[in-house]
Amino acid sequence: ARSLSDEVCKSHDLSVVKEHNASVRHTLAEQHLLEKNKISWKDELREAIEYARDNSTNFDSFKRHLNDVYGVETKLRGKTLSFKHPERERFIRANKLGADYEREGLEHVFARQIEREQEHERAISRNEGTQRTDEKLYQSSHERGNGERSHDTQSIESDSRKIGQS
Repeated sequence: ARSLSDEVCKSHDLSVVKEHNASVRHTLAEQHLLEKNKISWKDELREAIEYARDNSTNFDSFKRHLNDVYGVETKLRGKTLSFKHPERERFIRANKLGADYEREGLEHVFARQIEREQEHERAISRNEGTQRTDEKLYQSSHERGNGERSHDTQSIESDSRKIGQS
């Protein structure tokens, strides 16, 4: 039905309605609360989800963190993820909170966090390798006699005395 509607609109030079996937969705009631500088229970839920997401690297640890720290229950049925605020009786679907709170959005963040951690570990490993190489170069430099040599100053002084005597 959607594709048929899109075709009819195009054939009559009308605009086609695009999918509305806001990263954060606020109802009118929530917008009125925000205008009064008040926070809704959905915003509390969003904050808990964001904190748990930022401190987790996979979906299971995310759910555990959300429940253990905030008392927020999660339910996954097929692709539909829902959350239950501890002071509410019913679950709310993630898509009602915004695209950032759906499973795909969360999994994307987990993947990015894992990539960042791996890159950080590679950088540390490279730095340690560079430090070992620098130490080896410094050590071999000393072995070849290119490092600091305290006996050089003595030989220069004795050479200058010999030159002064002649």
